Amino acid sequence: MDAEGWLRDERRMIENSEWKAPFERVRAQRRRDVSPTFAEFAEQWVSTRRTAQGRPIRDSTATGYRSVLAHHLLPILGDVRLTEMTAQHVRDWYRGLDQRKPRMASKAYGQLRAIMNSAVDDELISTSPVHIRGAGAIAHRRKLEPATLNELQVIAECMPVRFQLMIWLASWCALRYGDRRTETLRHKTFTGRRLNVLKGNNPRFSWRPSAPC
Repeated sequence: MDAEGWLRDERRMIENSEWKAPFERVRAQRRRDVSPTFAEFAEQWVSTRRTAQGRPIRDSTATGYRSVLAHHLLPILGDVRLTEMTAQHVRDWYRGLDQRKPRMASKAYGQLRAIMNSAVDDELISTSPVHIRGAGAIAHRRKLEPATLNELQVIAECMPVRFQLMIWLASWCALRYGDRRTETLRHKTFTGRRLNVLKGNNPRFSWRPSAPC
């Protein structure tokens, strides 16, 4: 390339607001040359994923991530290198999702966003191209209304005797299913107006009603 041709190219980049210093262009090209594909990085992301407590995720969670990748992400984005993925790639991919299944679309979008944010954290890319307003939200189809006191009474009375206490524990104590199961009632004790739930020989938690029982 002669000097005049080089100057024309530089001037064109300036006019298009695309100019970068030569050393930045070289560094960007090197990064593109060694950048993993989305499929490669996504597998690494799943394999090294940790919980908020720093523990490895469960096998079932990893299986769920890989299922979303296989069915919704990799067929379109798998071969794209991280440094070459653009907002247009993401928009085209998102438009191709089955919008009749908003929960799955939201889940796939959220996973894509998390993977690309991790790529930013690992300094593989400078910014994430995953920015679609409202893509991660799910519109609630109906508003859930809790049962009234009279309805709770009817529900409890219609249940087999061995399950009636579970209704009241679930309603008033907000116990998890495993803590309110009938077969674990032997791990529950009442001290005055306090309910104690034990796990083994250790107290799991205790609960005191805010209103007279």
